[in-house]
Amino acid sequence: MPKLKKPNSSKKNQPRKKSTKKTSIFTAKFFFIVGLTLLSIYGLWTVNQLTKYSFAYQPVAHASKKGLPTFIAIKDNNIFLPVKETIIQNGVWQISGDGASHLATSSRPGENGTIIVYGHNTLAEFGSLPFISIGETIVVSTADGKTYTYTVTKTVVVDPTDVSVLKNQHGETLVLYTCYGFADLKRFVVVAKPQL
Repeated sequence: MPKLKKPNSSKKNQPRKKSTKKTSIFTAKFFFIVGLTLLSIYGLWTVNQLTKYSFAYQPVAHASKKGLPTFIAIKDNNIFLPVKETIIQNGVWQISGDGASHLATSSRPGENGTIIVYGHNTLAEFGSLPFISIGETIVVSTADGKTYTYTVTKTVVVDPTDVSVLKNQHGETLVLYTCYGFADLKRFVVVAKPQL
């Protein structure tokens, strides 16, 4: 009986198992990296939302007879905004959506204390604040028809947990701030004193 020949097992007829395996490993690595990146972005966004616009600090409210700030003007930075009263609610600083915010528990213009005004880091609000210079003038108008003029004495970038710039001021001091840096995780702060 003649021997049967084995079917031709040339390389051309064999499936490419190795390249398929390499492709599936590459695909798994790709999706792992994409997933890890998305989780990191979500984590940063969550931290950002928890700290957005706020410092980890709540000034003690006090009785005031001075007028509420209603308008702020920084001519050199093209900032001309209405000012609205805001509060800290459940540890989060509320913020006006279309102007600057005056923290209701902080001092008012003309008082011996820290006046805290803050706003969104957008072009329509406090986005140009980081370009302010020492010596520039800030004018604040109040509900009782008075105008208060301040001169910028200091600018600083801090973490939301660094409240020293809010607590360690002496005499009447205007403090402006906005979010700053990557994912708005920092605060850009302007300190100004009454013009003599």
